[in-house]
Amino acid sequence: MKPLATHGRRELLHSTLHGDRHAEMVALTYDVTDGLALCLQLLNADDMRRQNGDAPMLGIGDTTRLMRFALATVEMLRDETEYVIDSLNDYALKKEAA
Repeated sequence: MKPLATHGRRELLHSTLHGDRHAEMVALTYDVTDGLALCLQLLNADDMRRQNGDAPMLGIGDTTRLMRFALATVEMLRDETEYVIDSLNDYALKKEAA
């Protein structure tokens, strides 16, 4: 019997784009921000429940872990984009010098 749900890596890019640093950066940004949006949606939904006087769905520890994960995700994406920007600037300088 086939499982009802499975989770696996989603291929965002056409196979011919693998190895293209620009395409991979766009795919990484999409994937990371998709996960970050889910974290923020969970945190927001839990906060709204608390504000409405309903029982929270997340404990304090869960909330803290989601916030730390969100922060680490943003920092990782910032570091990746910094690397790509530096690479693009290096390429532009080399092209200008040629």
